[in-house]
Amino acid sequence: MRLCLEGVCAAYGGAPVLDRLSFEVPAGTIGCLLGASGSGKTTALRIIAGLEPISAGRVVVGGRVLTDGTGRVAPEHRGMGMVFQDFALLPHLNVLDNVRFGLHRMPATDRTSRARDMLTAVGLAALAERYPHQLSGGQQQRVALARALAPRPALLLLDEPFASLDLELRESLGQALRELLLAEGTTALLVTHSQHEAFALADLVGVLDQGRLRQWDTAYNLYHRPADRMVADFVGEGAFLRGERRPDGAIATELGSFPASNPGAPGPVEVLLRPDDLVHDDASPLRARVRHKVFRGGEMLYTLSLASGAEVFALVPSHHDHDIGSELGVRPDLAHVIAFAAPPGPAAAP
Repeated sequence: MRLCLEGVCAAYGGAPVLDRLSFEVPAGTIGCLLGASGSGKTTALRIIAGLEPISAGRVVVGGRVLTDGTGRVAPEHRGMGMVFQDFALLPHLNVLDNVRFGLHRMPATDRTSRARDMLTAVGLAALAERYPHQLSGGQQQRVALARALAPRPALLLLDEPFASLDLELRESLGQALRELLLAEGTTALLVTHSQHEAFALADLVGVLDQGRLRQWDTAYNLYHRPADRMVADFVGEGAFLRGERRPDGAIATELGSFPASNPGAPGPVEVLLRPDDLVHDDASPLRARVRHKVFRGGEMLYTLSLASGAEVFALVPSHHDHDIGSELGVRPDLAHVIAFAAPPGPAAAP
């Protein structure tokens, strides 16, 4: 079912937590609220679940108003599933009974069949008789997901579900979860502070900052077409190179002149450069000095110093191993030239 928040405001003790939060997750898709601690993302999730009040706005699921300025539908009548950070499994029940626990409205035979189907879907059919303490963290997480999805909720809410797991397990479970949600046709909303998790799981991602939604978009657009400087800083790696926006809209930098992808007034700007915007090219007249490097297997992430002293990043195939202090040729390869008004300071010479 479609989830829609319309101008939702919330406060604790008079201090604003959410400021006119509005976004939509279409039916059968996965959305994500991405933000640092204290940004308001968990509060938003709790409001959708019916666990917190609002001071203004509406929460609508499948065309049904669940929360508005006058009242809210009780959590148990919302038809939602929720997965918490701590899994919240019942220790005295085995895996099968944990999944079957939320299916009390079904006939007993249907409950067992549905629970076994969900355990098969998450790859745990062989562990149905085990208890939570006999499982690894990743297995417990999959049980929690199976239990949340078993009642076929209209909407699944996930509160940083992989926060306690290691990176490799997060990635494998994230992919498994996405495939399961799509197979079930479940609409879902995830909240996380991890952009890698957000990008791997979600169709649409919103960057939340101090209770305000800065951009609700695809991961591609958040990375390549950030709406403002905050989003550009928060999402992905990147550096800002000073330049000048000319009256014709072109932007002049020490790497050359480029047509801007976003509008703006003429004057000093800072151009967002992602590591994949600079290409290693020994034949290029543009030279940069290696300040730092990080080996990433197939690639090396270099921190480079340009002639002006400005630092930029470049991703280079790792078999090109340059020593710190050495020079290498680079050339820009910018598909999107995003520039923001520059703070006071000397602009780079074009």
